[in-house]
Amino acid sequence: MVTREWLLLLWKGKYRIFACAFAGAIIGVAVATTIPKVYETNLVVRPASEATFAPFSELLSVTTSGGLSTANAVTIAKQAFLTAARDRDYLQAYVLSHQDLMPQAKLDNPEVLQKIVHERFDVIASKDATDDSYQLRFRYVAGTAGAQFLNSFAKALIDKTLETMQANARTALLATKKNKENELRRLREIRDIRVDQQMLEYQEALETAKSANIEKPYTATTGTTSPIVLSTDRAPLFLRGSEILAIELKNIEARKGNDLAIPEFSQIAAAIADVSRRLNALDQRLGPPIVITQLAYESRPIFPPRTPIVLLCIAIGAALGGCWEYLKSQKPAAKPQI
Repeated sequence: MVTREWLLLLWKGKYRIFACAFAGAIIGVAVATTIPKVYETNLVVRPASEATFAPFSELLSVTTSGGLSTANAVTIAKQAFLTAARDRDYLQAYVLSHQDLMPQAKLDNPEVLQKIVHERFDVIASKDATDDSYQLRFRYVAGTAGAQFLNSFAKALIDKTLETMQANARTALLATKKNKENELRRLREIRDIRVDQQMLEYQEALETAKSANIEKPYTATTGTTSPIVLSTDRAPLFLRGSEILAIELKNIEARKGNDLAIPEFSQIAAAIADVSRRLNALDQRLGPPIVITQLAYESRPIFPPRTPIVLLCIAIGAALGGCWEYLKSQKPAAKPQI
């Protein structure tokens, strides 16, 4: 019975309730239009295929660390990209250098700048363990070229990732080259020390031979008519005679500074030249380590939610209209005059 009375009451005041609901809809649209709109745009990236890193890995095969596999190169690319993407100082610098994309943002206000840098940009990993993609999300207000900003920022992150990987590879190759150069320098020092010692020994022998007037190799007789030359392997050097010692001394001196006197020189020099060649080819051996699989685009605002606001205002207006009709029906009827 009560339900029937309420239904009759609502039907009786349907025009008033409809008018209030319509007024609520107008208010809802006005509210939804007045509240500043917030938009969101998304961009998806993923590491390049392992084949992209194959030439790059081949260049690093001679490094002291044993080279870099393509799988490890993919992992390093992901880490370098995420490090750059989550570097808020880098994002802040990029925002300040691209103020033309945010003309209405008051970037001179630290609070506004911090809100953009720390609250409106996110890097989200895929929930699927087999999916190595990452989503870059940027929320912005009206008047901001949000999609253009996110696309350009992603491109800057990819370039920074490429620079980081090339810089690390260059450091590894330079370290390998330096090790080879240090090895060659050590062998040169050993060669020169040995040459100096041998020269000193032969110089003393030459002075002794000259003072003893021994010009030719010293000979001895054993009671026969045939002279016997003393063995030069065990005999003192000065017995070789000053003429031979002078020639040998010049030959020894010629070995000082002569890299050909180092048996390992050819191999080490070839290794250094190979590393230099790899350094020169480094910039051409690695393409973009991260690729964009979905560009950002302009979309509808995510806040305020216009439809829920309008529906809520319509419901409130209709409820107020129903209450109005109910209160009106509760007024006591006027007493008849006698």
